Amino acid sequence: MVVFNTALGSTYLVLGHSTKRHKSDHTQVGHDKSDIGWKDPSDLTIYVKQKEGLHFLTASERKVMVLRKDGLFLITQDGEITSKGEPIEYSLKPEIGLLPIELSGLKEHSWGLIFGDNGKYHVGNKITEIYEEEEEENQFIGYLDRLANEEQSA
Repeated sequence: MVVFNTALGSTYLVLGHSTKRHKSDHTQVGHDKSDIGWKDPSDLTIYVKQKEGLHFLTASERKVMVLRKDGLFLITQDGEITSKGEPIEYSLKPEIGLLPIELSGLKEHSWGLIFGDNGKYHVGNKITEIYEEEEEENQFIGYLDRLANEEQSA
């Protein structure tokens, strides 16, 4: 199983084209202390360069994403299209330096995969380490849970 870590210490298990994230303590950047641990798996995780990841953070709250083979189009509520209509390049494989974007609530459409207002997404921090984990998924999740419990009691 492929596993990767991000700049703020979160760990992701790669499950095909989906990921399951163990969020680390992000209180140093203003997140709630109780918001740690395992998150629901994504429907799909894509990986983008940091510059492209900023589109997700700066666009209006209401947006529609169209994911196609030739790229990702991000359309905001006011009709603005990212990159002057140019698609955002993405990868389906994690690479050091890229940002993971977990998508949930995708729907198939003739344009491509559509991700709209009913879906949710999470832009992760830059990938800093990728490795293969030989343990079974359940054993690895148990290991990370024990590790998180040890950190909380310290």
